[in-house]
Amino acid sequence: MAPSLEDRIQQLKAFEAENGHLIVTVACKNDGLGSWVNNTRAKKAKGKLKPEMVDELDKLGFVWAIPKGPAKEELIEWGKQYRWLVNFHKNKGHCNVPAKIAGKDCACATWCDEQRRLYNDGQLDQGREKKLEILGFDFYGSSEDEPVSSTSPPPSYTRPEISICAYLS
Repeated sequence: MAPSLEDRIQQLKAFEAENGHLIVTVACKNDGLGSWVNNTRAKKAKGKLKPEMVDELDKLGFVWAIPKGPAKEELIEWGKQYRWLVNFHKNKGHCNVPAKIAGKDCACATWCDEQRRLYNDGQLDQGREKKLEILGFDFYGSSEDEPVSSTSPPPSYTRPEISICAYLS
């Protein structure tokens, strides 16, 4: 029996949780997810996809056209930093990433400041804004130095227990 739309949506959510983005390629072999996504994109392009299915996938942030070049890299980097922030939040209970951790510059702090700037300039993508809001992200704060023991390493990203498929092809 083929997976239902609800099953596919759960697979997409798990894929995003693991990879930080929804750029699913045909190379993704997890229970046919890559092929399903490819066929779904083709059906939409031909106007053969039910509007309610398009709406449901749009709500999820489904990527209808795979970006290329810098746009693809930016999407992947955003996902990487977001996953780091999620893990930081799990470990610390907040999203106030200090500019330095254990005396070293924290790339995620710079990224957080950039998200704040984009938000305050009205340029932050609404989907990204919502994800940050869910974490309790402070759009008006700033990354400042925080006294952290040199023996306290920055939180590392812990992969979810699920394994969806290889990164991008």
